[in-house]
Amino acid sequence: MANTVRQNIIANMNTVLTAAFGINYVESNRTTSVKLDDVALPACFIYPGGQVQILTSAEAVIGQETWDWDVVVECYTKTTSPEAMLQIIYNALYASRSRAGYAIRTTLMSVDPLDFDPTGEYQGLMLVFRIAYRNTIGTL
Repeated sequence: MANTVRQNIIANMNTVLTAAFGINYVESNRTTSVKLDDVALPACFIYPGGQVQILTSAEAVIGQETWDWDVVVECYTKTTSPEAMLQIIYNALYASRSRAGYAIRTTLMSVDPLDFDPTGEYQGLMLVFRIAYRNTIGTL
């Protein structure tokens, strides 16, 4: 079975972040449980979020559906500052915002710090990218 447009977008993000200088580990399988002590940091985790259909006439294409889809990138680090990680991820994913032709656009919507380690040894960020894409009606 062929990949869906969504699978191709996630695969592209994984490939782009894996190739980015300064990122040592990328995972895009949400069912995989990973301990931060067991991976080379800095590490990124890519998760699909919610999507809504775009119904405005400016985005409409006959025979296709147009979607706004949120994709979350979580980043964890020990030695690299969160701001440096933000710049690395932003530069990598904005180098080609069309996700290898599978998306109309990729837009960074929000950046939030992840406060989860009381010792301060680990730091994290959660970035939400909104990705607009189209699929033929009947085939996601």
